[in-house]
Amino acid sequence: MKRFLIFCCLFIFFTNYIFAQNSTIFLENYYKNEFLRFSKNACPSSFYPSNEGVFKLSDSIKDKRVFYYDLPVWFFQKHWIQVEKEQFSIHISPLIHFAYGKSTDTVDIKPLFRNSRGIYLDGQLGSKFSFQFVISENQSSFCDYEAQYFKDRGELYVTPNGYTKVNAVIPSASRTKYFKDTIYPNAFDYAFSVGAVAYQINNKSRVEFGNTQQFIGNGYRSLFLSDNSTHAPFFRFQRSFCKRWCYNFLSKKTLNLIRKPFSNGIEKSYENKWFLAHYLTFQVKENLNISFFTGGIHLRADSIQKHSINPLFILPTFNTDLWNHSSIVNGINGLNIDYFLSGIKCYAQIVMDQVNKKTLFASQLGIHYFNVLKIKRLDFQIEWNQIPEDFYSNSNFKLAYSHSNLSITHPKGNNFSELYFRLSFMYKRFQFLCSFSNYFTRGGDIYSQIIQNNLFLTSDKKKMLFSQNGQTQIYIGEIIYRWNNRYNAQLYFQFRSRISNFGIFHQQNNSYLAGVRMSLFNQYLDF
Repeated sequence: MKRFLIFCCLFIFFTNYIFAQNSTIFLENYYKNEFLRFSKNACPSSFYPSNEGVFKLSDSIKDKRVFYYDLPVWFFQKHWIQVEKEQFSIHISPLIHFAYGKSTDTVDIKPLFRNSRGIYLDGQLGSKFSFQFVISENQSSFCDYEAQYFKDRGELYVTPNGYTKVNAVIPSASRTKYFKDTIYPNAFDYAFSVGAVAYQINNKSRVEFGNTQQFIGNGYRSLFLSDNSTHAPFFRFQRSFCKRWCYNFLSKKTLNLIRKPFSNGIEKSYENKWFLAHYLTFQVKENLNISFFTGGIHLRADSIQKHSINPLFILPTFNTDLWNHSSIVNGINGLNIDYFLSGIKCYAQIVMDQVNKKTLFASQLGIHYFNVLKIKRLDFQIEWNQIPEDFYSNSNFKLAYSHSNLSITHPKGNNFSELYFRLSFMYKRFQFLCSFSNYFTRGGDIYSQIIQNNLFLTSDKKKMLFSQNGQTQIYIGEIIYRWNNRYNAQLYFQFRSRISNFGIFHQQNNSYLAGVRMSLFNQYLDF
């Protein structure tokens, strides 16, 4: 092990250069899609977030309108507080989301609201160090099916008869605190703080640590790792070599939100897990990349004992633990393919898992079509995802491919097929968006959609509530006025319709929401 670490150090420092600058690009879909549009295949890796050294996105989306007064320049083109020197820069802006709306289902009409207040800060020291930090306090209410999803993922306390579930977990945010409001029965109170620091070792090597999110792949969904769950402490190492190769190593501390029965602190701690991933990309041609993924969840400590980590899993080798039927490791392997040609980005993922000695395969296939029919900023995306029953799960439910009781890939979990469609048109500061998701699910019920899309139970332990196949359709339309793309400041109106059919059972929910937001994180509520 010692020789391996020495070799890594020598490999990092005694090399040539490829990157230039350091700032991390936001992971929110607006920035990711613009990155794909302008960078084409300049980035050899589909491991996000990327950085300005790979492709200078800020220049491509820069507001180039000319103003003759300082106030409109500040409002439309700058952060609220902005200091930029030759070897130092810092930007500070508010991070708010104020919105109000209504939710209508088959029973009654309920109000919706978002009330988020926070601060965003980023900066750079010289050409090597960069940092980002966010603090946010939130009170929000959601539709019935969303609230049920969040409560189903609440933290667990050990009892003599099993577990007691309390509170809830909000995707891309945090676990909730107690919130009592008779007017807003589906309201939650939650807060979070996230940040990351990046250091450009040289032009080929980069390290980053913090508790922000990551995403692997060029699709709307990822079958390897997505930003669906909550934030978690991580360490990431990126290395490019031999012009055509790019390697990423990721280590994250993840949690089962199960309180340990005994603790020395005031608040009982959660059970720890450790997520490790290796991602190796080979640029076959200028417009064709093939990437190999191996990753898994290690159970570090449960309510009974601590578990050591096999040091071999840290090595950039194919996931042998997947074949060894380890009782404390749940791993997957996969292949990612990206192909870019004349404004069309084709992508695919194939993932392999082994559950109860069965080898299972999940798949993704999609297309981004930019500037459709040569109409500037008219974009089209279509994507197919298929994840079989039991995928990502384990006979030991504590080893589920999850963090904070949420899937770290697709919000639906497993046991479904999905067709996703998205159409976007941007004109000046306006953006018009419409999307459609169609899920096909085997078994389940309309009020507990996640029951049969469950990472925490394998099929031999599930109680099938209904044998009929289910179908869920989600239609979303949005009108956005984006007045500042430095921190994605928007006025927006959103309409959403969700229709679920399971045999003779039918449920429909319509909702609308209008307000102002600074959107830097994705939150997937189309499940």
